[in-house]
Amino acid sequence: MAFSLVEGVMQQDTVEKRLIPIARLQTLNADPSASADAMARALGTDADSPELWSCLVWAKLLLRDSDGALESLVRAEACGADREEAEWQEHGILWRALRASALYVSGERKAAAALAEATLCEAVRHGLAEAVGRCELVLGNYKTFHGDSAEAEQHLAAAKERFKALGDERIWVIAELNALICVFNRGACMEIIERAMSLTRHNEIRRNPDLRAVVTSHLAMAYGSLGEDEESLKYRHESLRLCESIPRSPGLGIGCFCLSHTYNALGNFEQARFFLAKLFRLPQECLEPGLLTAGRLLEATVALEAGDAVAARVLADAVDPCADPHCRVQIRVDHAVLRMRLFAAEQNPGEAVDAGLEGYRLAVDSGNDQKLIELLEYLGDVLRAFPGAVPQVAKRVRTVLNERIQDAPGETGEELATHVYAAAVARAAEACNRTACRLRRKLGRALAAQGRHAEACAEFERCLDDTEEATRRSDSRTRALLKLRFEADLDRIENERMVKENEALQHEVARRRETESALRRIDEEKNALLRIVAHDLRSPAAAIRSMVDILDDPDIDSASRAEWLTEIRDTSEGMMDLVANLLDLERLRSGGSGPPLETVDLAQVLGDVARAGTPHAIRKDIRIEAVPPTEALIVRADAKGLRQCARNLLSNALKFSPPGKRVRLRAEPGESGADASLLVEDEGPGVAPADVPRLFTPFTRLSAQPTAGESSSGIGLSIVKKLMERMGGEIFYRHRDGGGAVFGLRLPKA
Repeated sequence: MAFSLVEGVMQQDTVEKRLIPIARLQTLNADPSASADAMARALGTDADSPELWSCLVWAKLLLRDSDGALESLVRAEACGADREEAEWQEHGILWRALRASALYVSGERKAAAALAEATLCEAVRHGLAEAVGRCELVLGNYKTFHGDSAEAEQHLAAAKERFKALGDERIWVIAELNALICVFNRGACMEIIERAMSLTRHNEIRRNPDLRAVVTSHLAMAYGSLGEDEESLKYRHESLRLCESIPRSPGLGIGCFCLSHTYNALGNFEQARFFLAKLFRLPQECLEPGLLTAGRLLEATVALEAGDAVAARVLADAVDPCADPHCRVQIRVDHAVLRMRLFAAEQNPGEAVDAGLEGYRLAVDSGNDQKLIELLEYLGDVLRAFPGAVPQVAKRVRTVLNERIQDAPGETGEELATHVYAAAVARAAEACNRTACRLRRKLGRALAAQGRHAEACAEFERCLDDTEEATRRSDSRTRALLKLRFEADLDRIENERMVKENEALQHEVARRRETESALRRIDEEKNALLRIVAHDLRSPAAAIRSMVDILDDPDIDSASRAEWLTEIRDTSEGMMDLVANLLDLERLRSGGSGPPLETVDLAQVLGDVARAGTPHAIRKDIRIEAVPPTEALIVRADAKGLRQCARNLLSNALKFSPPGKRVRLRAEPGESGADASLLVEDEGPGVAPADVPRLFTPFTRLSAQPTAGESSSGIGLSIVKKLMERMGGEIFYRHRDGGGAVFGLRLPKA
């Protein structure tokens, strides 16, 4: 059972390279969804660009949105109406070829083929290789669907040639995959294996699981026809596994169908029914058009093979392939075979022969040798089983098979069956089909039944010769298959090596990027440090020098001298605090285990910090309120480091609070009871929402400014954060109701 698995993925990649820039094409390949949005936005400001319209249509096709592609084509053609510029004319031809592709994917195959045929001549005349290739691809798929394998192969070969010349590897691969279906129909299984194995080494196949599933399905079909059932099943399951990894893959339904077909051929009816049931449960988007009809027909075939002819008849009568416009010629041939076998089981040879001849005509017209041999074999079986009915059916058989049985008198069932078997043997031998030996045995038995023992013996001897030849051919084929598998293994090993090297390179690139990012951060912090040294140290140093010059004046009174000395002391203390903070930051950055942790009473820390901040609060007319906790709150911390953190928070609160306000210090237990927090609340302006994410970043100046001109280096909170992390705690911030800020230190209880 050969299906075109690539119809669902046929629209994958590329536009006319002479019309669309490569950079734009690469954008489409990377993210078609983002590209479609980008193109739509661009067209909102520049709808007078045929190039953008082509990109938008192709992005829609990449997303398998055939309706969206057709809608965009209508809009594009409306913009290009009455435009005589060469660019618009060329894009108009390309749009018609793309429309044919979109119509084919949406199931309107006849309309797609008609449009492709009409566009092909015009595209050739204008030398538009992309449009020509697309038209040839649509026509090749259409001919394959309708069973005209010879013409289909010609169209697909032409499409491959065009896309190869354009350097479009993805569409070339798709055309090659469709061409392999035609190769299967003419029975060249070894050719399929060689070409499919070659495709497995192609980059487009390696990075696209949808296409990889199609290749493995082709290999499964070829191995099945060669009698390599174990290999066939292996590739069938691999194809289904790949399809299951792709959301809404149309190959999922085909994989279930093909596995059921394979298990039925092997006589494993339970597994055949299992995969059919799985097929019928799939959502509609995972089913190729016409696949449900094929599945129902296969369900009837499985019932017949399992010996339940009554159930097979009921199931077969419920299937009408001719009523399904998406049903392939091959499915109609299978339907004819099933009807022939059912009529034979019901002792109705006339109807059986008519059904068989109907299928025979379809198989001959489609050039499908596989089905032709199968039909001839079953037809011979019917003629042998019902010798009394031969006079009524002989004329019809001889008329249809005139080119094969011209010399047959057709008076007896054995004579007519002999000629039908002979025709099947000749066709099978020509196609190197594995059924040839079985057909020769049937032919020998038919000759023996007629009393033509010498001819029967000759056929049996040929059967023996064929068996020996098949054995030799099997040996050479086995060697060829082993060679192909060995090459595939080498390719897989090489691919795995390249993947590992690529992963290692990606890790190295990521590591270097992290290193570069860290170096940039260090460089930025270094620059910030230089700015602090240049401003926050230079300015107070200059102020101290000016105040010293003032003190050198002999006329200055003692009260003023004392005031200036106090100012010098305060300024120098600010400088010393800044230097101490910088040293603390560097010490924390250098790592180390840090001081040992001990038990600390938060109530005692509150009192110590409040006393230390009182002089600053008095100078700014700010009231410090220390609220003792209602219960003993003992935490594990570095006592000195915890006090430094609390003093830092209190200092910030005093800096940013206006005179006359209040700063509250308090402690409270955590909600879980496993930790406790020390809180510092102020009534200042609070922290702007935009500044919150940057609160604890070193050298960050926030929008709020100290209310009395105090210096702010932007490193105090980052020091607190690092100290708290070393103690196993954390610093946090929240907005205070009524205005102001709340900073807290959270530590685990002892």
